[in-house]
Amino acid sequence: MKTLLSSFLILTISISTSNAADPLSWQELPPLPNQSGVAGPFAGVHNDALIVAGGANFPQPVWENDKAWHDEIFVLTKAGDEFVWKDGGRLVRPIAYGAAVSTPDGVICMGGNDAESTFDDVFLLSWDASTEAITTTKYPSLPEPCAYGAATLVGDVIYLAGGQNGQSLETAMKNFWALDLSKKGNPDEFVWQKLPAWPGPSRALNLTVSQHNRTHDCVYVISGRRQENEAPASVEFLKDVWEYTLETREWRKRADAPRCVMAGTAIGHGRNQILVLGGADGSLFFMGDELKDEHPGFPKKALTYDTVDDRWSEAGTTPRNHVTTIVVEWDGAIIVPSGEVRPRVRSPKVWRVTSPVVADVEKTDLFEADKEGYALYRIPGIVVTKQGTVLAYCEARKSDRSDWGPIDVLMRRSMDGGKTWLPRQKIVHVEGDLPVNPLAVAQNLDKPGDNTVNNPVAIVDHESGAVHFLYCLEYMRCFYMRSDDDGATWTEPVEITKTFEDFRTDYDWKVLATGPSHAIQLTHGSKQ
Repeated sequence: MKTLLSSFLILTISISTSNAADPLSWQELPPLPNQSGVAGPFAGVHNDALIVAGGANFPQPVWENDKAWHDEIFVLTKAGDEFVWKDGGRLVRPIAYGAAVSTPDGVICMGGNDAESTFDDVFLLSWDASTEAITTTKYPSLPEPCAYGAATLVGDVIYLAGGQNGQSLETAMKNFWALDLSKKGNPDEFVWQKLPAWPGPSRALNLTVSQHNRTHDCVYVISGRRQENEAPASVEFLKDVWEYTLETREWRKRADAPRCVMAGTAIGHGRNQILVLGGADGSLFFMGDELKDEHPGFPKKALTYDTVDDRWSEAGTTPRNHVTTIVVEWDGAIIVPSGEVRPRVRSPKVWRVTSPVVADVEKTDLFEADKEGYALYRIPGIVVTKQGTVLAYCEARKSDRSDWGPIDVLMRRSMDGGKTWLPRQKIVHVEGDLPVNPLAVAQNLDKPGDNTVNNPVAIVDHESGAVHFLYCLEYMRCFYMRSDDDGATWTEPVEITKTFEDFRTDYDWKVLATGPSHAIQLTHGSKQ
């Protein structure tokens, strides 16, 4: 996760010893039932099953037949180590080259085309494991028809960028649309919004990925292809990268990709990485009809992009480079379902890709969003006491994403290294009309009675075993508590704001935030 926390997760990660040159591990899952494979399918995960729907291919012999569109829905289920494909029925029409994102309600499919038309339809595919059936639900249509675009989900909001509204690449768009899924109960507000697009050129076959850049949640629009007219010389293979910051709604240019990765497969990976498993670089774009079966396929090298350092790196070789498909995360791995491997040729293979960052991950939801009166959680922290008790804590925000407003501090404890957890404790909760930070009043950020408890941090004394705990109130007062029983109970808070007041002669601070941070304990020197 990559982003504003809607849940607070504890991850236990087993780091593998993969070859540094090839850090990715590729495993074949059962192939798609369509033995030729498809390009441009809708793909996503719902109720612990992989859904692959629609797509297009060229019947054999591929160089003698026209492209065919498909409407089949295939569902890959698993029981233990066994994977089995199920028949999920059919789409309302044969369709391919749309965008898709996975949500708790199902896979949302957007746009697409067939041999004659480009569509603006949006619909949800939901898998019912008990009946082994797919349910289709209509969603608000796109602002205009769109194929060969790409979408990503951040929190409750879908962002779709790029694509073309007609049959030719000359209709490639410069579009950036958003749909807030939290508005589903309000028909007037549950509609697509047109947002300002990136400053660069129009495009289709681009990558759209969400990731955090250490300070903000962002959407990245990467690479793609465009064409001004029918002349081959007007085709542009794009390498540019654009970052959209959700909080400020601003775009900025980032480092170009090392090569064009149009129609590629990309996903947010780890804290601030974007993993690009493949893409077409355009080097043999005009030679497909000449090379035919001698075409070597698209470059079999993966890339990573670091959103913090703004740096691209090689990520090893790949057994195949599947383009025009949608990669998804499933059960701690990245899934690459079918796709195009060279001009006119599809592959039915489905790959399960793992890396040292995502391999063997055990995930536990400690604080679930929109439950027990809290909208979401931020500023997480975790410490291990001298006795080995794990303490996980965070801000619990009652209303929205704002840093101001009614906020408590919650904690959960584990005595077995994170395998099981005790119920959560509300260790800081403040009631009554207290003084509000003048900065919040001046900027209309807070109001009386909405007491903001902010930026908690726990500090373990590994000699005495005590756990020290700091937190702030209204970003202007600081308090201290102590636990001598591994967080089971805490002393009454003591205000220590005066400690920070002494710094005003050097820095006239307006807000106070003690975390998120970690502490170290010295064993030598005058400050031990």
